[in-house]
Amino acid sequence: MVKDGAGARRVLEDAGMEVSGEREVLVLEVEDRPGAFAGIARKIANAGVNVDLVYLATWTRLVIGAGDLDKAQAAL
Repeated sequence: MVKDGAGARRVLEDAGMEVSGEREVLVLEVEDRPGAFAGIARKIANAGVNVDLVYLATWTRLVIGAGDLDKAQAAL
């Protein structure tokens, strides 16, 4: 996860790495408690959006990739 996708791509490719793509994601601050992600996932699912990427970044930032980011964001 980077702020400057084009810059990151350039640096990685200059280092000989292959970059297969870039994508927008949602970055959410979440509570550090059991079930926090389940509530978020349920809201997105109820909106009819498929989640295809999830990971926890530093601290309590949850990164989510989804088929329709605008619809997922609106559901939250």
